[in-house]
Amino acid sequence: MTSPAAVALVNLGCPKNLVDAEKMLGSLAEAGFAVGAEPEDADLVIVNTCGFIESAKKESIGAILDAARLKRRGKKQKAPRLLVAGCLSQRHGAELMAEIPEIDGLIGVADRDEAVKACRRLLEGDTARTPFLERVDFRRSADTGRMRLTPRHYAYLRISDGCSRPCAFCAIPAIRGKLRSKDIPTVLAEARELVADGAKELNLIAQDSTAYGTDLPAGQRTTLAALLKELEGVEGLRWIRILYAYPSAVTGELISETARNPKVIPYVDMPVQHGSDAILTSMRRQTTRAEILATLKAWRAAVPGLVWRTTVIAGMPGEGEKEFAELMDFLEESAPERLGCFPYSPEEGTPAGRMENQVPETTKKKRRAAVMVAQQKRLTALQKGWIGRKTEALLESRLPAGIWKARTWHDAPEVDGTCFVEGVGTSAKVGELLDVRLTGQSGYDLKAEVLA
Repeated sequence: MTSPAAVALVNLGCPKNLVDAEKMLGSLAEAGFAVGAEPEDADLVIVNTCGFIESAKKESIGAILDAARLKRRGKKQKAPRLLVAGCLSQRHGAELMAEIPEIDGLIGVADRDEAVKACRRLLEGDTARTPFLERVDFRRSADTGRMRLTPRHYAYLRISDGCSRPCAFCAIPAIRGKLRSKDIPTVLAEARELVADGAKELNLIAQDSTAYGTDLPAGQRTTLAALLKELEGVEGLRWIRILYAYPSAVTGELISETARNPKVIPYVDMPVQHGSDAILTSMRRQTTRAEILATLKAWRAAVPGLVWRTTVIAGMPGEGEKEFAELMDFLEESAPERLGCFPYSPEEGTPAGRMENQVPETTKKKRRAAVMVAQQKRLTALQKGWIGRKTEALLESRLPAGIWKARTWHDAPEVDGTCFVEGVGTSAKVGELLDVRLTGQSGYDLKAEVLA
């Protein structure tokens, strides 16, 4: 009896890419492949790449080259076939095939559902190196039947793909196409499947979550607020977290629903990218500093204790000392509870990549460091003010000395901090939600004790 072909998957990039990886693994397992092998033991290695910014592209190429080295082993060792997938394939497929001859095949983001066909073709000995690369304005199957790579207690729920915003620095529309929302019944079916599989927390993801539903046919057109209301009825779901909200698209309806809905935790990820009107204009962000501050004021008034996560870019073309000072002033005034800062990365084919007045790399790095140093000081003061607050903690792993590593709703998985909880009983399990009191903070992390 022939053993099933062993497939290893190396996944890189954002949660949207993770969902694609989970869907590919689920499809391959259903088709009879043995998934989950280590690359050195596999018959076929899939590298699911990210191509968003230069650092991500370098990481992806490094992972491809690591897999390629396995193909150059001695005759006594198995040389796996190599399939490259994801955003870098979609964007630079021809160059990858030309420069890395060990690559046996390519599938782009539009071809995720062709993974089974591509793997079979390669394992049957196809040497044509013909890529599966389709247009990016695709509408693919639902994200059901995933083999999840996250722990059971949380999952990412993708509500749309692509983006129709004109941001000057961003290559996402060129890679993933324009906005394509799933209808509400599709999203609800996926949510119920994930919760039935153990997820208590669903993190809503999209390139632009606040545009959700606006592109659907007239009879199905809807909003993120309407989707949140429907998700409230998913039995067993405890936390709904909103990620990737676009500031100019936040509505009063959305703010009101986040205040009303008991399952929507008081946390929102709303990337603003800058605090200078001049830079926001050159970025084509369709908003102003004053409008962002007004949105924040309204949201914080409606949702007491709101935790706002945002990201900003340091070193956008044309960002001089004046504009950078305006960014720092904006962050001081808006006081984000969670913050990421990235040095600007010029991307091929984007308007910003062709702009004059590019900022030197050393300056970008210094400015990013200055942003994060200031944020650490703000965060220390902020989290000290939370000591004594009662909240919920989601248990993630048991540590020595009776301490558990957990997350409160203040922190999104993978990007924010951790909460270390004392006083957890011996019968506690991973994925359990406990009531705790915050007792301290250290760096980006929180400390807590279980309430009696």
